[in-house]
Amino acid sequence: MATLESFCVAFNAAFPLVEFLYECNPNPFLTKEGDGVDLSGARASGRSPISENSTGPAAMGPDTSIKFSFPSMEAGDTDASGLCTIRLLAHLEVRPSRIDSLPT
Repeated sequence: MATLESFCVAFNAAFPLVEFLYECNPNPFLTKEGDGVDLSGARASGRSPISENSTGPAAMGPDTSIKFSFPSMEAGDTDASGLCTIRLLAHLEVRPSRIDSLPT
C-alpha cells in the first residue's frame, strides 16, 4: 500500500504540469485554476467538481479508477483517462529539472 500511496502523491504533484492532454486540447483532469488534479473531468464538462457527495476535486488516490494509471494511446473523449500516464511521462522526460522540484 505504501507504493500506491507514493504513486498517488507523485501523480498529484506532477500532473498539473501537463497543460494539454491530447494535441492542443486543455487537460480536462485539472482544477479550473490548473494547479491541482481533478479526475472527475469537471473542467471539461463545465460543471462544478463539488457535488453533494464529494468534498472537492477528485485527486489521484487509492480508490481512483485504475484507468487513469494504465496507458492507452486511443484518442478521443472517452479514452482521455488512458492518456494521463503517457502525457505525464512524456512531460517529465523532456523536463527532468522539474522532477527535482516536486515535493517528496
